[in-house]
Amino acid sequence: MNEREEAFAEIAFKLGQYPIVMFIRGTPAKPGCKSSKYLVDKLEKLDITFKSFDIQEDARTKEWLRFYANWPSFP
Repeated sequence: MNEREEAFAEIAFKLGQYPIVMFIRGTPAKPGCKSSKYLVDKLEKLDITFKSFDIQEDARTKEWLRFYANWPSFP
C-alpha cells in the first residue's frame, strides 16, 4: 500500500466512526478560526452530535484530505 492509499484508508476510517465528522482548525472548545467556530456553534445550537479532528495537529491528514475530498481549504 502506498502513502496515498494509507492516508485515504485512515481518512475513510475516521469518517466511518460517526455519522457527522468535521475536520476543522482547532477543537470545538477552542476553534482555530471563524469558520470553525461558526460551524461548531451551529451544530451545537441544533444539538447535533458530531466528531471533530483538528487538522492543525495532523499534517499528513491535512495534506491528503485536500485530495480525498477534492477541496482546496478547510474551515
